[in-house]
Amino acid sequence: MKKNDERRRDPRLKRLNMVSLSRCNEMGVWLDQAVGRTLDISQNGILLELDHYLESGARVRLEVALAEDVIALGGVVCHVEVIEGLERYTVGIEFQELTPKARATLEDYIGWTSP
Repeated sequence: MKKNDERRRDPRLKRLNMVSLSRCNEMGVWLDQAVGRTLDISQNGILLELDHYLESGARVRLEVALAEDVIALGGVVCHVEVIEGLERYTVGIEFQELTPKARATLEDYIGWTSP
């Protein structure tokens, strides 16, 4: 996504965190466990670096390590870009399924680590 196409609603916190991800196929079956890292995160979305291609619109489940906590959440892939020269991708995901506890943990993490 180009800088002038920015559609983010919330400021992004640039942090590297470990992520486990699985995607849902059209039949509702969870597939393709992958591991990656965050590039940035906000209250409503996350940008990941993965070696696993995901289609825009795919439903995903994530487990994200945030300091001493791991939160589980669900979302939808908004955009995917190839990292030039590598067999890796940047994947933007909008959160759609966060429990109140996961949201509170995420908000605490963003508030705690923000400058």
